[in-house]
Amino acid sequence: MMKTSHWLSILLAAGLAVLVSACVAQTDPALPLDHTGLTTTQSYPAPVIDSEQSVTTSYPNPVGIDPIPASTSLPAKPSTTWERPVGEVEKQVIKDLAGRLGIDTGKVSVVNIYSDEFPAGDLGCPSPGVTPRPIPAIVSGKVIELEANGEEYIYHTHGVDFVYCGTQ
Repeated sequence: MMKTSHWLSILLAAGLAVLVSACVAQTDPALPLDHTGLTTTQSYPAPVIDSEQSVTTSYPNPVGIDPIPASTSLPAKPSTTWERPVGEVEKQVIKDLAGRLGIDTGKVSVVNIYSDEFPAGDLGCPSPGVTPRPIPAIVSGKVIELEANGEEYIYHTHGVDFVYCGTQ
């Protein structure tokens, strides 16, 4: 009986040794270890900073997407007058500017209109000498750029409300 339990102990110990050795990762000393302790097959160089303090890297591009060039620029501001239909608020803004300048509305032209967001209290154009109303909200509206007498003027609108922001 003693021989059976002895052989059984040896067999169990051998089986346990095989299981443990199968679970332990075998590492090749020639391969570097990453931060997890696992081997890596590819290493990446650290960024190199040249004398002009720009960062250069040489990472692979695994998905085949070209990177965006760093020298992208915004399109030039349009220099022509607005050719789309002018809405009611735009007509009111033109009338307001003509009144401020003492000229006919026909001498005011729309240069550009685009959407933007403004603080609700003053639509982003605080009046000189007036403390803005503390309304902690942002509203959507439009920026209307007008031209008259060779000068550009800016208005901000929200719905039918508008404010004069001055010259550009």
